[in-house]
Amino acid sequence: MKRNCFLMLLLGLWVSLLSVSFAAYGVTLTADTATLTGKATLSADGSRVRMIDYNGTGENSTVTFVVYAPHDGEYRALVHSSGNIAYQPEPCHDYYTNGNVAEKKTVYYTKATVPSEVQVYEIELSLKKGRNTVTFAYSPYEDMSRWSATCAEFVKLEVFLWEGLGVPMRLEAENAMLTGTARVSVGSDTASGGKYVGYIDSMSATVNFTVYAKAAGDYLFFICADGNQDHCGVVPCHTVYANGDTKNAQTLYYDDSTSFQVWREYPVVLPLHKGDNTVSVTYGGGSKTHAQLDYIRYIAAGYTQAEMNKNLSACLTQGSLCLWSDQNIKNQKLILATFQGNRLSSVTTKTVSLRRNEWYVMDYAKQTPSDTCKVLLWEGTVENMEPSAQIALQSDLNVRTKFSNLGILPTASTRPTIVPDFSAIKRLSDPFNCRDPFIMPYDGKYYLYQSAGASGVRCYVSEDLMYWSKPVAVLTTSENFHGIGSYFWAPECHYYKGNFYIFSSVQSANNQNKPDGLPNFGGRTIGVYRADNPLGPFTCIQTDISPIGWDAIDGTLYVDENGAPWLVFVHEWTSMPDGNGSMVAARLSEDFTQLITTPQTLFYAKDPAWATNGVTDGPFLYTTEQGKLLMIWSNFSEKGYVVALAQSESGNILGPWKHEEKLLYQKDMYPEYIYDGGHGMIFSTHGGQLMLALHGPNSKTDTVSGHVIVLPLVEEDGLIKIDRTKKAFSY
Repeated sequence: MKRNCFLMLLLGLWVSLLSVSFAAYGVTLTADTATLTGKATLSADGSRVRMIDYNGTGENSTVTFVVYAPHDGEYRALVHSSGNIAYQPEPCHDYYTNGNVAEKKTVYYTKATVPSEVQVYEIELSLKKGRNTVTFAYSPYEDMSRWSATCAEFVKLEVFLWEGLGVPMRLEAENAMLTGTARVSVGSDTASGGKYVGYIDSMSATVNFTVYAKAAGDYLFFICADGNQDHCGVVPCHTVYANGDTKNAQTLYYDDSTSFQVWREYPVVLPLHKGDNTVSVTYGGGSKTHAQLDYIRYIAAGYTQAEMNKNLSACLTQGSLCLWSDQNIKNQKLILATFQGNRLSSVTTKTVSLRRNEWYVMDYAKQTPSDTCKVLLWEGTVENMEPSAQIALQSDLNVRTKFSNLGILPTASTRPTIVPDFSAIKRLSDPFNCRDPFIMPYDGKYYLYQSAGASGVRCYVSEDLMYWSKPVAVLTTSENFHGIGSYFWAPECHYYKGNFYIFSSVQSANNQNKPDGLPNFGGRTIGVYRADNPLGPFTCIQTDISPIGWDAIDGTLYVDENGAPWLVFVHEWTSMPDGNGSMVAARLSEDFTQLITTPQTLFYAKDPAWATNGVTDGPFLYTTEQGKLLMIWSNFSEKGYVVALAQSESGNILGPWKHEEKLLYQKDMYPEYIYDGGHGMIFSTHGGQLMLALHGPNSKTDTVSGHVIVLPLVEEDGLIKIDRTKKAFSY
């Protein structure tokens, strides 16, 4: 229904547009960046647009801004506007996106009283992914001869591009509904906007905010207040509650208040229902509150694990979180709210900067076993932010490091430029001849790394684990490359902080001086090679990362609970005086070019009762859903080459390590296992199925050579075992 209008034609009112603020990106679009049409005019100081009015020729005046959205959808926006109901019952503006006038909507300023009094109104904008235009225009009347003015001042528009994704909503106290003695004070040099609310000094004095919640749940609020505990010898305070629930009101004591006009934020958690809510701040008891209110802000709490990578908010339970971005981000504020049950116990703030394509690891220290950290608040500014920016969060570092390649985020910079050739394929069931297989899932594909003898390392690519491309030479070496005297073997490819690293055993001319008493010493060492994508080309960054004088082979990466990288590898029996090989670990430098701690022995080959040899082969680390740190490795039993299982009793890489009596894989352990086999590794399919890859037989059996065997795994009682209810990919 059209609105009635008053008889007078008014002079065009100032329509002031101060800024468009996108809290998620930290970008502000001011009036001088807008495109204006019709009568719309930029004020002399460039801070506002005047006269969004009908110009008498059939053309509406408009103000248009460019808005970038991360995805298609409905976005919440707040219009800060004033108006004059003495001239028009409902001052208003029309608005539409991307020039779609046919779908325009109208925002009515029903709370408007006079042009200088700003109120906040909620609207929704339909935006598409990428660039959008948002236009505000004069809203025409039925009788154009009698009315051509908007009768409203447009002060500010806030568009929340990532609604509910860690972007705080801030509401000024001076724009709230006040009751009793509470009143607005102006002219403050320290309060935001120069205004605040004081005299909240009786039960009838309240500051009532209208707060929108997209879903029901607990929300973390920050109350910005001041106070002076020396004023009357009492601690300043306010009482806060939602939707009139005074029985569950919470009193905030401002213990660190020093004087009026020194503002601080104090946290409180309030339950909200879906839609509009009323949050009330009132007097806290005693004869006076002795505190004033500047603003409140809030953010949704308690996101689920499934929402974690979509939302910049998470339930933290394990003590660490990881953040990753595909762009450089500086001066971001992370706010972690710690709860004991449903009661807020503390808030920790940390400012961080993220480097492009690198994980940032932050520890979270629990005060008690029952503590949980429910909320991650994300604030700050973004350097060179693009509309397509990606930011990912993992709240449980142990989940991310079940194996090192979990959590690889494909980006334009990490996707290979080489296209694998599938014109001649290998089938895993043929069998696929390969010793010491290593399979890395990445970006919907699987990458299998294999030694190319003395020439380097090659990689096969598959989309289904059954059919594999022609090999791609990912590391190619020339004759006498860096002193390497013979061939490569047991290559592994791991992702760490934006780069891919191959660890490969080699025979090195740098390690040929045989220590006394070691007749079988082979001069073997571990080299490290780096690339920015799984298919390389990889370049050598370290030829001998393991200690000179050791026969060292089979290096694998482990990232600990603090995000620190470790090299776990074999001190081969050939360089041990008693022929008893050992498994060792040492901290890696961040650039993977050196060991920064002395290698520590984890265990010896002959420690388990079932072991018949001094061999320690193929270590690989895995963390269970229950947080237990496991290692699979290989030695010989009476049945031949096997895959064994050990568990760190401390949960730390340095152990002590306990060996499980039951082996993970052994010949004849089930009727279908007709080969011995070992040097295994664990990976997860893109569908989430845990898998074990190994080679068998270890030595040629009749006409059958060592080939890739891939078997499904399942976690059970805190350990892992082969799941015989699911079909193996090959045998």
